[in-house]
Amino acid sequence: MISDWVINEMAEGAQKLLTQSLPGTPASELIEGTVMVWAEAFCYNRKWEQTIDQHRLREAFLQTCALAERWPSLKQIMDHMPQRLDTQKLPEPELTREQKAENRARIRELLQTIQSDASA
Repeated sequence: MISDWVINEMAEGAQKLLTQSLPGTPASELIEGTVMVWAEAFCYNRKWEQTIDQHRLREAFLQTCALAERWPSLKQIMDHMPQRLDTQKLPEPELTREQKAENRARIRELLQTIQSDASA
């Protein structure tokens, strides 16, 4: 499934590239098909998150516009995508002494229940 935001970013990026009249630019009647093929290939066997990746795709098109001397392939555009920011997970909260004691007591109860069931 191709998300609308991917198609929109691809279309906006293609429009920016069109304004440059680069060598190899597809005919205007082929741009819609180009965008759809790019979007399909971009999403093939990949999971993209709009909140994380939309600005990365936009940045890739801007970088491509700034550097391209010919109409780019999708790979060339994707090569300009910035890396995802490394999101670090928060550490697990420390248990208080009271919580640890409660957990140990609960484990003892469970072990006693298991032992009494086994001897019955």
